[in-house]
Amino acid sequence: MASAAWAEHPWPMYGHDAQCTGRSDYKGPDGPVKEKWSSFPIGESLYIMGPSIASDGTIYLGASGHASEVDGPPGKIYAINPDGTEKWSFTASVYNSSYERTEWAYKWGFPTIGADGTIYTVGDGAHTLHVQERDALGNWSASGTFAVIVDTAAPSAPTVIGATPAPIPNWTWTSGGSPDSAGKYRFRLDDNDLSGEPETSDLSHTEDLPEGTYRLYVQERDTVGNWSLSASHDIVVDETGPVVADVSSEDSDDVYTQGESLTITVRFNETVEVSGTPDRLI
Repeated sequence: MASAAWAEHPWPMYGHDAQCTGRSDYKGPDGPVKEKWSSFPIGESLYIMGPSIASDGTIYLGASGHASEVDGPPGKIYAINPDGTEKWSFTASVYNSSYERTEWAYKWGFPTIGADGTIYTVGDGAHTLHVQERDALGNWSASGTFAVIVDTAAPSAPTVIGATPAPIPNWTWTSGGSPDSAGKYRFRLDDNDLSGEPETSDLSHTEDLPEGTYRLYVQERDTVGNWSLSASHDIVVDETGPVVADVSSEDSDDVYTQGESLTITVRFNETVEVSGTPDRLI
């Protein structure tokens, strides 16, 4: 009965469905919608988690703190009045991640509002749920527990390299070194949106391309499913041989005597690698 009721809920889970499409089955209001307010200022370098709405219309937002420094901005929870003004906010203490993800500051998860107005939320780290059961006489059981680790921190981005220019580009990459890396990657050429790209354990990509400059973006996944930021590397594809642009000698009048060293300079239309010594006695 409870399962059926939950399945009929208009928004039964995060992202609406198992695919996290964020698309509701309901088309929304029939008539025109009047905007009440459209923006709310949050702290610098904070990223909004999912909002929750209490029965009195108060909106609760979890704000994630993220920065490249060890001590990044702290996470916050905001309570917003129905008119868009701030009701109150709570700031967490900044701490360095125990998982050695030193680029992450404290993060708040998605707040959940209880029927009595209690706010429930968890941040990254280890958490244990304690549950007791009561009988008809009011006796409480011993606690049952279940421990989980919440991990929303992205792994470090991989390092991408490749020789350039090259007739056929070959990109290679190495892991960013996060301890929980799954050794899985995804990549895309000339597009930083890697969503939907297939995973691979390969550490290189070669593709026969026409002349031009190409950028390969690569991301790395951890064991939980978090993807890193994109790393990239440009390679210039050049299949055209160099052309001699000019030939000259050191002597301005091009007159030399017997036994004199003659140095000839050859200039090409692009950078080339030259080996050997072309000097010759005459």
